[in-house]
Amino acid sequence: MLCTSSYTPDLDTHDFRSDVTNEVTGTGYSAGGQALASVTVTYVVYRARGGASSADELLCYVDFGTDVSSTGGPFTIAWHSNGIVTAAV
Repeated sequence: MLCTSSYTPDLDTHDFRSDVTNEVTGTGYSAGGQALASVTVTYVVYRARGGASSADELLCYVDFGTDVSSTGGPFTIAWHSNGIVTAAV
């Protein structure tokens, strides 16, 4: 899901999608975000449980640093080929 820069993540209390505020609205954007094609945890990114947003656990978030927009086409994020989140071993 995409949020405006008005959303301030709280790593101590924001555990579920229902804790996230200021989701983007607009033409070509579906509220709740887009499902990932490969759901392997190896942005805000959450696990969709198929019901209430209070059951969708937040996995991580990506901060663009400012509001960004798309004009004349889809807003696409190209994730790194190593994955969205990786851990140093």
